[in-house]
Amino acid sequence: MTDNNAGPYANPIQTAITESNAAINLAPNGLEAHWARAYILQITGNTEQAITEYQNAITINKNISEIHLELGVAYKALGVIDQANIDTALQEYSLANTLNPADYRPNEYSSRALASIGKFGQAAQYAEQAVKNAPSDPYLRGNWGYMLYKNYEWPAALDQFNLAINGGQSSDGVTIQPVSPTSSDIWVAKYYYAYAILLAQSGRCSDALPLTQKILNYFRSDEFAVPNVDYALSFCTPGSGTPATQPSQVPGPTSTP
Repeated sequence: MTDNNAGPYANPIQTAITESNAAINLAPNGLEAHWARAYILQITGNTEQAITEYQNAITINKNISEIHLELGVAYKALGVIDQANIDTALQEYSLANTLNPADYRPNEYSSRALASIGKFGQAAQYAEQAVKNAPSDPYLRGNWGYMLYKNYEWPAALDQFNLAINGGQSSDGVTIQPVSPTSSDIWVAKYYYAYAILLAQSGRCSDALPLTQKILNYFRSDEFAVPNVDYALSFCTPGSGTPATQPSQVPGPTSTP
């Protein structure tokens, strides 16, 4: 099955919907049928129905980490409706982590779920655990940096943003390649915005100014690009490379998690 309009079918989404329903009818006790149906329901925006199908799959086999992870994502999607769903998402991520502790995603997803309800201290802890699972992953470094940034831990955030955006070697000798600014990961822009603001607030305007230009080059279509660049530049006196003011509050108008 596919979730875009590429492939041999004129309308692959409708084909997938039809086939997933047929699979349920043919194999009502089949784990794969319920799992596939849940996935299709999730990508078509039928989140509550998707949750039911994920739960049906888990009833058949509760020991597949990927299903718990996807169920957590579905509950997280409903978090904007009812915050209690975030707690349930976290429970599912925890189960996924227990079943597959080598997978960084349960910790990464937990950090972002917690960030969505403003629990940035806990979010930073989970983000750090994700990095421990995959220490060379620059996207996880950026995620950790962002949670540290939102939790007022600015020096530590600068370190992680530097590794994520510029690459380099961590304090424990891990080599990290920089994130791609053209990545499909929508969080990459947030990493750039927060890093530019922190550099400027820290008086490192000679580093912040080139970064703001990169933001305008890569993320101009993002509605938050220009406001964040303007905010970062407000901390640097034009042409002097010195901060216009000292850090005092949590930086900037970056988009919410």
